[in-house]
Amino acid sequence: MPTVLNHGDLCAPNTLWHDGAVTALLDLEFAVVAPLAVDLNEIVKIAFAPGDPDERAPLRDVVTRIAEDSLAAAGGPDVLVGYSIMLEVWLMEQELAAGAVDDDVDETDLANASTMLTAFAEGDGGYFAPLFAALR
Repeated sequence: MPTVLNHGDLCAPNTLWHDGAVTALLDLEFAVVAPLAVDLNEIVKIAFAPGDPDERAPLRDVVTRIAEDSLAAAGGPDVLVGYSIMLEVWLMEQELAAGAVDDDVDETDLANASTMLTAFAEGDGGYFAPLFAALR
């Protein structure tokens, strides 16, 4: 699988917008050369992960178009889900380790990771299922 330059922490707060378009990416300290599915997972999570549906719904059309253009190059739905599972488990491990050291656990991140993993266990694509259905 080809590798690309990944932001490593791609999320809405790490983007600069002008006239409805991203004009710059910010906060690049986690940038890494890795498979495309790593950042694609973060983009898809922006629109399809657990959270306030009123915040996420307006982003679904553009994220679906991004996924439509790049999902095959990223290895397809199974690879995307695989990277998402790997990253959610890593996030849980980081939060639990932080809690063991100084009780500084981000409960929201921990709960979202657990919710994502539980949904993936259903075998239908979890929170990403609506995206995969739209791309069929």
